[in-house]
Amino acid sequence: MGPVGWILVIVLVVGGTIVRVMLRCPGGRRYAFSPDCTEQRQDLDAARGRLRGLERAAGFVAWSARRAANATWPGPRSKPRSGSIGTGSAGPGHIWPG
Repeated sequence: MGPVGWILVIVLVVGGTIVRVMLRCPGGRRYAFSPDCTEQRQDLDAARGRLRGLERAAGFVAWSARRAANATWPGPRSKPRSGSIGTGSAGPGHIWPG
């Protein structure tokens, strides 16, 4: 790659970084790059980190609940339980119409 190619790569990386910072900081360039807003940006980043942690925890709880539900529910391809009516595909004790 020649010197023009390297200059283009550097310009694209710097431009991408600037766009990324501006998109993460609401309010435009003044808030994204001003030293006066450093504390607010740090607070915003910390709040986003806490939110990501809560989202991960909620996802884990939902995954655990689905896993527990799947472990207790026999599913549509299981054999009918004794005493249930029907094929067992609609759950235990379900009565098929007709």
